[in-house]
Amino acid sequence: MNNNFTNILNGLDDEDYKGDWFELTQNEDINELSKDGETFPALYCAPDMSNMLYYLVKQPSFNPNQVNKYNETVLMKLCEKADDFNTSLIKKLLKMGADYSVVNSKGKTALDYAEQFSRTVNGTDKAATFLREWISNNPIKD
Repeated sequence: MNNNFTNILNGLDDEDYKGDWFELTQNEDINELSKDGETFPALYCAPDMSNMLYYLVKQPSFNPNQVNKYNETVLMKLCEKADDFNTSLIKKLLKMGADYSVVNSKGKTALDYAEQFSRTVNGTDKAATFLREWISNNPIKD
């Protein structure tokens, strides 16, 4: 991995994002952990950073099942901040093969986070409801 990309991973803060599109090439590993143990895409799971996250998940090297130091996936991070924006990204990640059954170091799955942290939109819990339906229709095959 080149030094510029490592610097982005290790020096990222809110000001770095504003107005910047990082020049990531198809040869760089966006799944590498930062010095804080986080994956680069997981840093962009907030709704106000949707453009960057959409860009990152389209990269050929993106691994929807890469975990951080707490065994958390991007899917879990999205479910932790679930709303209408994240529901569409949750669907995209699941279609890409994101594993909803991963259990993190606290014993929680993506569905646990969706149920715990989802915001209620129009009286419904869209992210948790969507994820439950997906799990029901797409069981893990042994």
